[in-house]
Parts: sequence; structure tokens; C-alpha cells
Amino acid sequence: GDLVMQCERDGRISDWMRLSGDTQGEITLYLREPCEKISDLYLLTRLAPGAQQQYGWATFRNIWLSA
Repeated sequence: GDLVMQCERDGRISDWMRLSGDTQGEITLYLREPCEKISDLYLLTRLAPGAQQQYGWATFRNIWLSA
């Protein structure tokens, strides 16, 4: 929770993207300004309240960083 709130304050978080099972999607994160130091990239999945945990997985691929 603290990490997400900090990223929101700094403008370093994307919107959540809702996908159904076996669906591919694409998300883009535009940063307000370049990072001044080495940073981490976190790719997270999130489940709707009450959803079964065994379906909370994802495959992330084709990750591009550009300046």
C-alpha cells in the first residue's frame, strides 16, 4: 500500500487495466520526468474482491523502455 501511494504521488504508476482470462492487453506508462537514479519496475496483478487466488497470475512480455 505505501509503495503504491508513493508512486501515485510521484506520478510513476499507470492506471489499472482490467482483463478477462486468456486475454492479451497493452499498457503504457508515461513518466512526468526522467528518473534521476536507478529505479525498479514492478509489474503486478490484482484480483477483484472475493476472487479466487489461483487465478491471480499473469505473463508479462515485450517490455520496452525508451527515452
